[in-house]
Amino acid sequence: MPLTNLYDLFNQKDKKESYNVKSPRILLSLIRFSIILIVVSILLSTSSVLFTYPTLAQEISNPGMPVEEDEHIESPLEGVEYEPMPLPEWVPLLNVPNGEESYLVTYELNTKTETILAKPQLPLSSEKLFDFSPGSPVPDSLNTTPPRLPDSFSDLARIYNPEDYPWRTAVKMFFDVGFNSYVCSGTLIDPKHIITAGHCVYDHDEGQWVENVVIVPAYENGWAPYGYATGVTLYSWVGWTTYQNWDWDMGYVRLDRPVGALVGWLGYGYNNYDPFFTSGIYSFHNPGYPAVAPYDGLYMYYWLGSYDYTSGDHILYISKRSYGGQSGSGAYYKDNDDNRCVYAVLSHGRTDIGHTGQTRITSDKFYSIQNKITENTPSSIDLIPLNVRVSPSAVVSGNSLSGMDYIIHNYSSSTWSGSVTIKKYLSSNNNISTGDILIGSGSYSGSLGPKGSRRINSNWGTIPASTPPGTYWIGIILDISDDDVNNNDTDGFDAVQVTIPAFVYMPLITRN
Repeated sequence: MPLTNLYDLFNQKDKKESYNVKSPRILLSLIRFSIILIVVSILLSTSSVLFTYPTLAQEISNPGMPVEEDEHIESPLEGVEYEPMPLPEWVPLLNVPNGEESYLVTYELNTKTETILAKPQLPLSSEKLFDFSPGSPVPDSLNTTPPRLPDSFSDLARIYNPEDYPWRTAVKMFFDVGFNSYVCSGTLIDPKHIITAGHCVYDHDEGQWVENVVIVPAYENGWAPYGYATGVTLYSWVGWTTYQNWDWDMGYVRLDRPVGALVGWLGYGYNNYDPFFTSGIYSFHNPGYPAVAPYDGLYMYYWLGSYDYTSGDHILYISKRSYGGQSGSGAYYKDNDDNRCVYAVLSHGRTDIGHTGQTRITSDKFYSIQNKITENTPSSIDLIPLNVRVSPSAVVSGNSLSGMDYIIHNYSSSTWSGSVTIKKYLSSNNNISTGDILIGSGSYSGSLGPKGSRRINSNWGTIPASTPPGTYWIGIILDISDDDVNNNDTDGFDAVQVTIPAFVYMPLITRN
């Protein structure tokens, strides 16, 4: 008999004569059923949370976009079919560059505004951007060995642990261009920036910038363990957007959410010494998402090795073919101190000889990227809460959570030190606001360096006894006036879903 019918039966006092319990067998059955319900209620209120990972259809995050207070934030990927971005075929230059190739071009996705910076990017500083991420040139001096045999890169191999570092810094990139939707690959080089191919941000077949950019770190078969971030600004160079010059087939994207604070990010650099890439001494790792048969784009693959030869100062070649979907994947080198530094991105194919070309980060590109990331990083403190987790995942009204933690990230170039008040809310949707139910508050005192993060274990909150059963979200709001007060709450993926189960009242039944 359905549970709801049993509940109705025990509350229909005017009909109890029809269900008078006199049979010992019926009484025993009802007692057993009552015990089962009690045990289930206890388990739901005390079990540890299982941090499962949502599918893309369940992902929800867009903290940089203002929404109505009662609006649930939905995934922009839901209901869209994506194709692999065709791997461009190398063709000779049709236009002769006039010296403007290194001019940076920016495109604001919200306003659809393109701007060309008419002066080449010069270094703002020779210092490293991040202590653990190479952000300055590598010395042009390395030992060399005799020429190597071709096919020095390995075959593609599947990554079975994409949620581990450094694989999780590789992203799958989703976007629209014209009436089509495509996928590429990319690499996080900052909490809020990825590097990719130029043709993954500006498409020459359509003659326009791509739109609706979404990136997913550690993507695997529809699962997104760290949620996603959306593109805010696209960058490339005149050498690509105007001339379609393979030397400049590179781009980068500014994101709305510092997802790199959850997964980490790699450094980036340049080296003018060709044997660094081709001598066979050093290996370069290149993870991405091939999406053309025999691959389907659902899993991360990578290959590694040294390059077989160079073309001019800008292109590195592998004597193997690559596949649509790998475009934009970053090739990084790991030094003896475990620093990983991206030096090139996968650009194009040569079907005539079965080779793959990767566009190098040169000094012009390097300083352009470095300067823009510096400009996009606030100089004043900007604290951002991320990735709230609670246990249990189901709790009865009137009970307390047994555990709660979250991340606070400082996306700025300054060190924060002090105390911040943290308010915890229960919401009927994943857009946390002060209009939701306050279930607790506390504070955190400490310090965070530039682009530093810390996971905070927190005192739990109590679910109000009057809360009806249903699906809810728990999130936090930082009570602080910093550089951007609009990102002081955990929205979308950064709020955590919980269930408040129905409590079934089982009255004591006596035998007449």
